[in-house]
Amino acid sequence: NPTTRLAALNNWGNALYAQAKTKAGEKADRLLAEAGKKYAEALRLKPDDHEVLSNWGAALAEQAKTKDGEKSDRLFAEAGSKYAEALRLKPDFHAALNNWGAALSAQAKTKAGEEADRLFAEAGSKYAEALRLKPDYHEALNNWGIALSAQAKTKTGEEADRLFADAGGKCAEALRLKPDLPEALNTWGNALSDQAKTKAGEEADRLFAEAGSKYADALRQKPDFHEALNNWGAALSDHATTKVGEEADRLFGEAGSKYAEALRLKPDLHEALNNWGNALYAQAKTKVGEEADRLFAEAGAKYAEALRMEPDYHEALTNWGAALSEQARTKEGE
Repeated sequence: NPTTRLAALNNWGNALYAQAKTKAGEKADRLLAEAGKKYAEALRLKPDDHEVLSNWGAALAEQAKTKDGEKSDRLFAEAGSKYAEALRLKPDFHAALNNWGAALSAQAKTKAGEEADRLFAEAGSKYAEALRLKPDYHEALNNWGIALSAQAKTKTGEEADRLFADAGGKCAEALRLKPDLPEALNTWGNALSDQAKTKAGEEADRLFAEAGSKYADALRQKPDFHEALNNWGAALSDHATTKVGEEADRLFGEAGSKYAEALRLKPDLHEALNNWGNALYAQAKTKVGEEADRLFAEAGAKYAEALRMEPDYHEALTNWGAALSEQARTKEGE
């Protein structure tokens, strides 16, 4: 039965895509390429299936994130072509517009200056069009908030503050439409935390505290929301680096507790292990002697565990190398 086979191929592609998002490096790349083959086979059976085209676009955009330079740009362009074709077949396909916006935002993060701004603006146009078609589309508002926050991180001063405020506004609007939306609270927490990193003193403290409140609200709504715990840990660690002495140690300790809880909920969350390693590394830099060595060793153990789970996780290797180099500078002789 061609219809049954079409559905099976589409679902198979979706399963491979979902699995790829839990992997890194070559493993993710291989799974995404396999997903693409399933979607291509499905479209040979039914070339005008807009849902398969949109799914293929999402897989291509995800694969683009695993590449650099021209390879990345080519895959993002291919993703855009799939979304465009899906929308030609079904002009009111708001989900494709939302996903296209996410792809453009992801590509914008790989660029700088005017090119980044152009891509962020294009992403905003896709989200706006999706919301014109479906005014209560809270997922698009949340994603738009993510894009605005990412763009804000490329700016300084009043322009950055305006974009961070716009990001918060999109999250607030998403929560007005759907008050039990932990994802929007998490996005808002991330925006506040990123903004806090651009400030100092009481203003930074206030923004870090507001970020913590958003993460806490997200976790009240969704107690197993490990992404929010991971992000909260990162915010606490960043806040800790602005402090000294006991206050810094307390915040580093709280960050570790968030990472531990995230890993209790999802033991294979290699991103949390990497971030925990970074927090321990940052804390080690504030110490001397045996205490510093103990923290450097603990950081190394977290990186090693992340790499045991995900051997292609180059970020953890880079961070581990930096930590070892920093520790070496505290030593003498051989």
